[in-house]
Amino acid sequence: MRYDEARGTVQDGDILLFAGRHWLSRLIKRFTGRYSHSAIACWWDDRLMVLEATWPGQVRAVPASFCVDDYNGPVDLWTCTYAGLDRAKVVSAAKALLGRKYSFRKVVAALRRFLAPWRRTSPPADPTDAPKQLQCSEYVSYCLRQGGLDVAPGLPDAMTDPADFEHNEHMTKVARIHA
Repeated sequence: MRYDEARGTVQDGDILLFAGRHWLSRLIKRFTGRYSHSAIACWWDDRLMVLEATWPGQVRAVPASFCVDDYNGPVDLWTCTYAGLDRAKVVSAAKALLGRKYSFRKVVAALRRFLAPWRRTSPPADPTDAPKQLQCSEYVSYCLRQGGLDVAPGLPDAMTDPADFEHNEHMTKVARIHA
């Protein structure tokens, strides 16, 4: 679906899943499946924005049109069908984290769940305070949890990956978006 067609179907708190072609994206997909990056869509006045934690940098807001056009790989739009989701809380949490640092260390830690599953003990509980540094899936998972949906029950937000959104029973793919 072309971006200009998809734009009108996007709701606050919808999720974008990206299948990058960069070497790091390919490495992440090798362990997690089809996707290498996740982000949150939201309306900011009349502008559709993508809120994302991205390497090497921080949590940022980018116009969705630029994000879809500039991304090196497919971008899929997913929506949440969970009736209890408070989309305003998802977006509020996402905006509150703008400017937080990106954590590549947490990407490596999340990949450990695939590399050395026998070394994992019970995961620590999610913090009540927002993390100071985040990786992309942790950011999206944290924000959805603030809105009432725990995407990966039994895993802390920091251990989530893009596949957790794809495989959650409350998430439905809407369309593949292109410029």
